[in-house]
Formats: sequence, structure tokens, C-alpha cells
Amino acid sequence: MEVDILAWYAQLQMPNLSVAPGCIRTRRLASVSGWAKLGILYEFSSVDLRNKYFGKGGGAPHKWTSAVQELVHAPGSPTVARRIWPSVET
Repeated sequence: MEVDILAWYAQLQMPNLSVAPGCIRTRRLASVSGWAKLGILYEFSSVDLRNKYFGKGGGAPHKWTSAVQELVHAPGSPTVARRIWPSVET
């Protein structure tokens, strides 16, 4: 299942979000220690654009979409945050 979920992120979720209006970049981060094996970072130019386009899909539904949405997240995540440095030109 883990390989399939990573493929879902790499082949479907991240490419779809990377072309969403306001998306600056998407990143998959590998942990070197700790509870989670990986982290996913979606960077948008504003919280409003993130809220408008994040999770809206794009393309046909995929068999792993519902499984990924049911994953257990680490305490305190997922988090929506504002970038404070360095500033981003929008």
C-alpha cells in the first residue's frame, strides 16, 4: 500500500496541484527520524487560493484518493501556515 500511495502523490496529486492557480510548488519531504516517514508540502501564494483549490481534485477519481484522505496524521498536522520569510512575490 505504501508504494501505491507514494505513486498516487507523485503521479496524480502533486502534478494536479502544481498547476492549480496560486500554487507555487509542491514538495515531498523524506524524514530522517521520527514518527512519520514523509511529509508533503503544498505552497500557495495565499491562504484564500489554497482554500479555493486544495482538495478539489482535477482529473478522474483515483482508487487511492479516499485511502490517502483517511491516513492518520501526526499530532498537530495537517497545518495551514503563512510563510513569513523569505517573502514571496505574488
